[in-house]
Amino acid sequence: MKSLGLTAFATVTLIGLCGCAARRPNASAGRAEPLADRAVQRPDVVFRYIGAALGRSPECCRLCYCGTYLAGKFPARGSFRFPEVMFPRIPARSPPRGETGVAALRAVFRGDKDVVVRKGRSGVIRVYIGRVSPDILDAKLRSLALTKTERYSAELSIDKIADSAAVEKAARRFGFRQSGGILDVIFSGPVPGTPHLPARIEGVTVDQALDKVAKTFGVIVCYGECRTPTGGRMYRIWCYSPHFREAKRRRD
Repeated sequence: MKSLGLTAFATVTLIGLCGCAARRPNASAGRAEPLADRAVQRPDVVFRYIGAALGRSPECCRLCYCGTYLAGKFPARGSFRFPEVMFPRIPARSPPRGETGVAALRAVFRGDKDVVVRKGRSGVIRVYIGRVSPDILDAKLRSLALTKTERYSAELSIDKIADSAAVEKAARRFGFRQSGGILDVIFSGPVPGTPHLPARIEGVTVDQALDKVAKTFGVIVCYGECRTPTGGRMYRIWCYSPHFREAKRRRD
């Protein structure tokens, strides 16, 4: 997906969902192992608990998960839906009061053997749900230039990474296609003194680049993958901002 020119305080809709180091624990040689749908917590509840576990601490979080395939729906009239990787329903609970960071996140998923929480070498906390393959995340970004608008936006920078030549090459090699969708971005334009990425990302893996996004903008950067009914593979890279959601809840 090609970048679009943005104006200040513009709401932009991009078609083709934004495409979240060390080798991941539970990583298989080349395939995702889907989890059974345990229907315990809705995704929005899980992310609310993760946001509460992070609290106001400076720590940031990455989330890698094996999801399930949701078929697209393209009627002649009316609403439509892109095929996508669905976040799994998993057991989760509210974090203990007074705890933040790794300990709080482990408490959120306590008792679930399919979830691993650890702090990576970059200092970013990682939550792994199921066996996620390294095929896309280990792709090497030799040199990726970011526009000024992309540098100041977590969503747009993730979209640029997902659409990079390195990711497209890895996707072709390992039989992946990117999950579709609609991304709405409310962007106020580059503001001096606010967090932003460098003009170029060089010599890092996709995984390490997504760490940079998480640390720069304080968002939860997510990577999900699944098998399709035809035996193919699909991935999704996106982000969730617990700070935005909490601020919106207080305003409402």
